[in-house]
Amino acid sequence: MNNFLKITLVFGLASLFTACLSKQDEENLAKVDELIEMTDSSIAALEATDSTTIYVHHDTLFSNLNYLQIHLVDTIERDMLKKLSDYRDIRKAYSAYKSDFTRTLIEARNEKEQLLKLKQDIENDIVDEEKFEKYFELEVGNVRALKESAEKLTVRIKISEEIFSRLAPTVDSLNIATRKKFEQMRNQE
Repeated sequence: MNNFLKITLVFGLASLFTACLSKQDEENLAKVDELIEMTDSSIAALEATDSTTIYVHHDTLFSNLNYLQIHLVDTIERDMLKKLSDYRDIRKAYSAYKSDFTRTLIEARNEKEQLLKLKQDIENDIVDEEKFEKYFELEVGNVRALKESAEKLTVRIKISEEIFSRLAPTVDSLNIATRKKFEQMRNQE
């Protein structure tokens, strides 16, 4: 029972201290909450992409292009050449997504955790105003860079997925026709 009273007293005092936040602390908390919302927005945008499907599309795109580059010997129509060129152009976006997606998502989650810790420090009156301004400036820069990176990744991959979905059936058909022709040529030798 005595331990219960001590625990209750500690929680009561902690509640009293957090209830007595200065106006400046409340403003600082609001600033940090805004950064947390921006970070949550970046995380949500990244998680909204279907990374598994995108990785499959990445591998399909590179497989198709590599096969056609090696085995396509026929002259193709100008329209088909344009489609192949557009299909080929999305390689950079897929490569960037595949190499940066996981890293960016981890960075976003770490940034959110960092902001939550800063918020706790403010609530517990550990951070004075001068230190807060320095931390806040640093965190603003981190969140902006993170948001820019996430937007760049998600916008580019969305556009690339639209192009891929439109062109993949045509390129797949060309790939199949090329494979059949190549197999026939090998069988005739």
